[in-house]
Amino acid sequence: MVSFLYVVSMIFVSLNALFTAGYFSVLLGVFLGSYYSQALGWVAGSILFLFLAPMLLFVSVVYVRVLLEIVMVLFRIAENTAALANGTAPEARSAGAGRYEA
Repeated sequence: MVSFLYVVSMIFVSLNALFTAGYFSVLLGVFLGSYYSQALGWVAGSILFLFLAPMLLFVSVVYVRVLLEIVMVLFRIAENTAALANGTAPEARSAGAGRYEA
């Protein structure tokens, strides 16, 4: 389930980074094009897009990854708490065991 959410969120994060960077690039291009020259606006907008899109993508991917890790930790805490409430010992898992299982 987590791997499915990760793939779906990466698709949306990629589209969001492209559209957001494109929006700000066009906005800068129109602003500079209206005051200076249209060629300067297009060049500045393209350069902004080339720098802004990867940065937004990286920050968004890290953000989504941290959120999904928090969700997995909360579910693991819930499982361990339920096991303790039932009077049984929680399962001992290694640090990476059970990750990304559906």
